[in-house]
Amino acid sequence: MKTLKNKNGFTLIELLAVIVVLAIVTVLATTTMLPLMNRAIASGFVDEANAARESASDVMTLISINSFNVPAEENTDYQENGNKVCISLKLMAQEGLYDKDIEFFDAEKPEYEGKVIITKKDASSNNYTYKVKMHNEDYYVEKEGKVTEDDAVEYNSSEHTGFGCTAGDVGE
Repeated sequence: MKTLKNKNGFTLIELLAVIVVLAIVTVLATTTMLPLMNRAIASGFVDEANAARESASDVMTLISINSFNVPAEENTDYQENGNKVCISLKLMAQEGLYDKDIEFFDAEKPEYEGKVIITKKDASSNNYTYKVKMHNEDYYVEKEGKVTEDDAVEYNSSEHTGFGCTAGDVGE
């Protein structure tokens, strides 16, 4: 009598081979994607820093036409001294000049924080320089002018402090 063997299915060796191939593909994909993801995070941070600089430019335009609500007393969101102004991202958001809700900055631990220090180049013109100083969980930047990805360095909270405006920011 002839017996029939069931030849359906995979052997253990075939299954192990497939698992090994999938593991190799996963490792290759991960090592390729992680640097791209980190670069995207840095790029987003740089975009936020440049948006802060642009918002500070809008602030100076409003100050020059007396349409900006300058805080009555100096605080960590605003400092002014002669040809220098320091304004926090939080105050710009509060005034509707920065594309974040104020609740974003009032959180116990905001995603990022910072300030822009604005210096008038000379007394006879309306030309300004803008220095952005801000951080998020991963990156830190302190740069005058346009910020690039090369300007964003790894953030270390023990090395980088002082994200509110101080008298030292405006030269007092």
